[in-house]
Amino acid sequence: MIDPNIALEAAAGAITAIGGIYTAIKKWIRHSADKKEKYKQDILKQARGEAEKIRRELEEKIEKLEVEVETQKQNIYKDIGFLRESHSNEIRNLTEKIEELREDLKIQHVGILNLLTKLVDNK
Repeated sequence: MIDPNIALEAAAGAITAIGGIYTAIKKWIRHSADKKEKYKQDILKQARGEAEKIRRELEEKIEKLEVEVETQKQNIYKDIGFLRESHSNEIRNLTEKIEELREDLKIQHVGILNLLTKLVDNK
């Protein structure tokens, strides 16, 4: 027959072993969960770092583009101003030439009339 004390000791040993295994599995699961969480946190930290780096690079590019656009606007304003001034000067010059041509035409007209008058008077 089986001695009840031995059976109890065996059962207690088995329960202790099961408890130890349960504790080990629980620690392993907790350690695995902690490890996964740390891995996730590391990935998030790395992703945040990369996102911040990309954001800084994009901001720098935007600033450069803003400066370039402003420079181009200034150049365009200068070009437009120059074209306006050139156009105004050209109109002024053409107006003066037209007036000179009118004067020349008037002088020639008077000269032709005088010549015609002399011719008619001499005949």
